[in-house]
Amino acid sequence: TEIYTLSLHDALPISAMRESIVFKEGNVPNEEVEVFFKSADVCCLPYRNIYQSGVIFVAMRFGTPIVATEVGSMREFVDENIGVIAASNDAPGVAAALRKFFSNLPNFQAETIARSAAKYRWENICRMLLPLYQPA
Repeated sequence: TEIYTLSLHDALPISAMRESIVFKEGNVPNEEVEVFFKSADVCCLPYRNIYQSGVIFVAMRFGTPIVATEVGSMREFVDENIGVIAASNDAPGVAAALRKFFSNLPNFQAETIARSAAKYRWENICRMLLPLYQPA
C-alpha cells in the first residue's frame, strides 16, 4: 500500500521498470500522437469521475489496449478484447487491473482493437447521423 502514496515523479525513479519507461509531461503534438499510442503497452485511464473520454477512441484507433476505471460509460466501450475495467476506481483497483492486463497481454491484439474502433470513426458516425438531418 505504500507505493500508492507516492507521486508519479517519486515512483518512477524507484520502479524496477524505470529503464523502459518514457515520461513526457505536457502536450503531445498531433503528429506524435500515433507514435505514443503505438509504442505503449497499455493506455491507463484511472478516472475517478468522468462521463466519457475521447482518449478511449484514440487508443482504440491505434490498437492500444485500455485499462480503465468503471466510471461514466467506460464499460460500454472497453470489453474483454479491448482491455480491463478495474473492480474499483482507486489505486489498489487500478493496480489489480494492470496486473490482470499484463498477465493476459497476449489476449489483446492491436488489429482486433483497431477493428473494433472502426465504427466510431467520424466518417461512419456521420454516415449514421446524416439521414436524421435530411428532410423526409
